Amino acid sequence: MLAVRVVQVAQDAESHFRLLGKEAALATLRRRAGGMLDAHIVDCCCQHSELLVEAANGASLWEAVLAAEPSPARYLADERLDEALQTIADCVDLKSPYTLGHSRGVAELAAAAARRYGLPEADVIALRRASLLHDLGRIINVRKDHSPSSRIHDNAFTVW
Repeated sequence: MLAVRVVQVAQDAESHFRLLGKEAALATLRRRAGGMLDAHIVDCCCQHSELLVEAANGASLWEAVLAAEPSPARYLADERLDEALQTIADCVDLKSPYTLGHSRGVAELAAAAARRYGLPEADVIALRRASLLHDLGRIINVRKDHSPSSRIHDNAFTVW
């Protein structure tokens, strides 16, 4: 899927530019071209690298997303947020019969460890919620055989 490949290059370009600067970001993209990243999209990004500078110096993407949200903003109450996060975690765990209930288990273990360590309850809750989402990346598969040595091809991505 073209959109996924574009987002992968954009994500790497932005994060490396922000952390390492333009030249290091471009070098990283070029190194990953044809393997982790689509070579044609990397070439296009490198040809228009001045856009990295503009994007990095522009308004925060987070602020732009928040500004675009329709009013009034809706928030989930704590109980509903926990239900929503558990539902997301359960969906992620459905990717494999071996991971059913895994995310809930990780969240409970993390919360128990945090309590035993003496963290404030607000931190325990935040850790539990974050732990529910720790495997969120599993919903995007690169190649069905999960072979780390295989190169990414045009139709290698599936979004579940």
